[in-house]
Amino acid sequence: MDKSIPSYCIQSELDYSCALGGSIDVFGSCVAVINTGSKVLGDYNRVFVREESSINAFIHYIKTTKDRFVEYGIPEFTRVETFPNLSQGFIYSLTKAGFKSIEHTYFALEHLKALKSEYGIVRVPSNEEYLQWYEEKCRGYSDFEEAWWREEKTSRIKYIEVFRPHWFFVDGVHVGYMDCAELDGFTCIHDVNIYPEHRKKGYGLEMNYKVIRDKERPVVGSISRSNGDFYAKLGFEFACATRFVDVKEI
Repeated sequence: MDKSIPSYCIQSELDYSCALGGSIDVFGSCVAVINTGSKVLGDYNRVFVREESSINAFIHYIKTTKDRFVEYGIPEFTRVETFPNLSQGFIYSLTKAGFKSIEHTYFALEHLKALKSEYGIVRVPSNEEYLQWYEEKCRGYSDFEEAWWREEKTSRIKYIEVFRPHWFFVDGVHVGYMDCAELDGFTCIHDVNIYPEHRKKGYGLEMNYKVIRDKERPVVGSISRSNGDFYAKLGFEFACATRFVDVKEI
């Protein structure tokens, strides 16, 4: 596998959060994506550890980054993601120091396996169609807030200019969707979903195949090991693993 693919994997996460309206700031070994327009954690505001350091330096840079979040009125983050190039020795030193972590995996495709495409069509919705659909989806969440939506609907237009939505239809019925971005030298897939009532019919493979067959390679995605066999049918292989490190005690 191309040695640059792990760097594409982690870059896809940075590009994704920046597409949501964030900007990158560096605090020593930490890379933060800060979004002052949407002050929620998760994809909008997040922190990565890009290089190895002593435990004391690690703690110092985490504290420095947390202070910057406070300055912007962003809630305190409780976890960071390591870059894939960090050694197992460094991860072990974090574990030995009491920092718990869990694995986060990425898969990548360089050579798409042929798939007999039997049904369904992919369509890229207009911005107006997408926003109407997205608003309806968001209003279904129990924590939906009008103030959040006023900001979100503006930033979402910028997001879909990069991570283009693709809708999948079978016999005229909208059965699933996914986002796909053609970035600098690679493609990223995100938020792949077949509606529950249409699952286990092969639609997921069909949708992915139709969306990525003409895209730039490699194609990378944040994909769990449990879904690895599914994506292997298209030619995806395990690319790299990072760690989500719990830093709530810092």
